[in-house]
Amino acid sequence: MNAEREFLSNNLNLTGLIEKTEKEKLVEAQTGENFSGDSFFTDGNIYIFFLK
Repeated sequence: MNAEREFLSNNLNLTGLIEKTEKEKLVEAQTGENFSGDSFFTDGNIYIFFLK
């Protein structure tokens, strides 16, 4: 999940349409399983994007 979040953030910032990005803690770091039964880990952070 973290890699996908970073990929999305990097690509959105490359568009030039993002004025500011803030990284915030949404939940504590955790492991779990998705609906398919695949394991995941998240550090619990999210990005908030401010558009131009």
